[in-house]
Amino acid sequence: MQPLIVLGMHRSGTSLAMQMLRAGGVPVLEDGAREADADNPRGYLEDQRTLRLWQDASWLDEAVGKAVKIVCPLLTALPFDHTFHVIAIERELVEIIASQAAMLRRRGEDARAIDAFPALVDQLRAFRRWVRYQPNFRVLWLDHRRIIEAGAEAAAQIADFLGQPLDRAAMAAAVEPVLH
Repeated sequence: MQPLIVLGMHRSGTSLAMQMLRAGGVPVLEDGAREADADNPRGYLEDQRTLRLWQDASWLDEAVGKAVKIVCPLLTALPFDHTFHVIAIERELVEIIASQAAMLRRRGEDARAIDAFPALVDQLRAFRRWVRYQPNFRVLWLDHRRIIEAGAEAAAQIADFLGQPLDRAAMAAAVEPVLH
């Protein structure tokens, strides 16, 4: 078994994918450091060690057979001595920026921080090209909007991609369009 990476930009739907996986029976690697809030009422399901991947990736052995969320800029920090299944979540940049701006405003932070998002989109595009030549990455690309509109279809795609007998109905039920 390999680590399962859920990849995307901030506010792209990676937490939703993690919730679907957990509901389907996939263990998730999370540290609980970032609690659920108004921006993500069902939780972030993150592990802060991902932020230090460039310095230390030894903890990835704990991720074997589990899902771990990683944001796009950190993907190339993953070591080549592992094989990874990657579920990459794509979302329209306009939606990501709107979601990020709303979150920053709710927190009383400067929404101008979203100016970096076009560069992140470029990183995701570069990853899409780069990953074709990486023998240790198997990738399933999912569109955020399609997940919201057709949760059962997305659940089936994920289960088929992983080749595991996941609870597809529970995965589909984890999609709550009202939260998006």
